[in-house]
Amino acid sequence: IHPITNLDEYERLFDGVTTETAIGEKSPGYLNNQLAPERIKQTLPGVRLIAILRNPIDRAYSQLQMDAREGRYHGPIPPDSVSPDDLWIKRSMYYEKIKRYFDTFSQNQIKIFFFDDFVSNTDNVLQQIYQFLDVDIDFKAEISIKVNQGGIKKYSFLYSMLKHRRSTHIFKPFVPTSVRRIYQNLREKNMKKAPPLSDKIRQQLGNLFRSDILQLQELLCGDLSHWI
Repeated sequence: IHPITNLDEYERLFDGVTTETAIGEKSPGYLNNQLAPERIKQTLPGVRLIAILRNPIDRAYSQLQMDAREGRYHGPIPPDSVSPDDLWIKRSMYYEKIKRYFDTFSQNQIKIFFFDDFVSNTDNVLQQIYQFLDVDIDFKAEISIKVNQGGIKKYSFLYSMLKHRRSTHIFKPFVPTSVRRIYQNLREKNMKKAPPLSDKIRQQLGNLFRSDILQLQELLCGDLSHWI
């Protein structure tokens, strides 16, 4: 999907809005962008922000797999060693990123959830979200949680070809659903599940993330010991 580069384009995302109580969108990239909090505040000072955080070890390994698919990482999967300077690890540190938002917005504008809770108790988390957004808490959404296939590619040339075609979003409205489904099936079949992290590497990652987790725990006034 092409990036939104100006306010007019962004507002056009909501062209279908009529009398809704709350509207929104999701953009994970906001968390890593250092300028995003202040720009969001300048444009939407009364915005309400929601983040769902995944276990940083699992998130980091997923990031590594994506980096490998995109050609940014060329080492073994799972990795033989880890370093605090590795980008896939840095991008999975939450404290400084969340703190930027806490420093920019009132805390009653921010709600943090955890992915494990969302999976294990979806209805409860959704009710909390509804309450936070001041919408009907009794609304029953038809929702199914589809785990991102992720993984690693079987054939690089096929992945590159499918990725290139995927980027031609402008043609999507003119492509029959049946053809898009074939393309999606090809893409999924070209992926395979990555081997699990070894206990040794998982422990090393836990040690690297420990300080960040403890800082985040204090910021959120919660218990994240299950991440350590």
